[in-house]
This record gives sequence, structure tokens and C-alpha cells, in this order.
Amino acid sequence: MNIKYLIGLWILTTLLAPFVFSGYELLFEVPGKVISPIEIYPVMIIFTALFSLPTVISAIVIIKLNKNFGLKNMTLKILIWILWLTGIVLSLQLLGGSIIPALTISFIAAAIISVLIIEIRTKIGTKTNANTA
Repeated sequence: MNIKYLIGLWILTTLLAPFVFSGYELLFEVPGKVISPIEIYPVMIIFTALFSLPTVISAIVIIKLNKNFGLKNMTLKILIWILWLTGIVLSLQLLGGSIIPALTISFIAAAIISVLIIEIRTKIGTKTNANTA
């Protein structure tokens, strides 16, 4: 695992989360329902990026420290995913408010979707490279 993987995860989660939240709002009753997701999308992107910085920095430190510990790739990924999900929950709980449970579910779903997309893309890329070699 490298920092490129982590940055991809961060960007994809940041971009997907507002859409997942909008879908969640359509399906379920959310207190303080937002009228137009398009209006809040830029604001959500900015705040998501800012509030996730401590988690991203922590993950980068773990990746850098792993050079000393030599964890296997899958073990490191699981550690980063746990940190990622914990960071989402803690960041949102610190904010507080009636909409936070819906945001927490949306952001966790976006993070899981992001991991799946990146992992599938990596597997497809690996198979394509193996077939051409």
C-alpha cells in the first residue's frame, strides 16, 4: 500500500459522500432535510476535505511507519480502513446535530464504496498487466 492508494481513497470518499447522502435523504426521513443537494455539494466537499485531514495525516504516518514494521499489505489496508471509518465517526460526532446520524451512515457507505471501487480497479489493472506481459 502506498500514499497514492490513500489519496485516491480520500478523494473518492470526499466526492462520493454528498451523492450517497442525497440518495439517503431521498430514501429516508432525515431531520433538517436539504432542499437541493447541488447547492450544498461544494460546501460538503470543502468541509469533508477539511474535517478528514487529521485522519488522512494519521494514515500517512501509519504508512510511513510501516516501513519500520513491515506489515503485510492486506494487514496495512485493514488497519487503514479501520482508521478511516473511525475517523469518519469521530469527526462527525464531534460536530453534533440532528443530521449527524444520516451523515455518518452516508460517509461510511461512501468509504466502503470507495474501497470497493479502488480494489476492483486495482484487481482489473493487475489482471490486464499480467495478460499483456
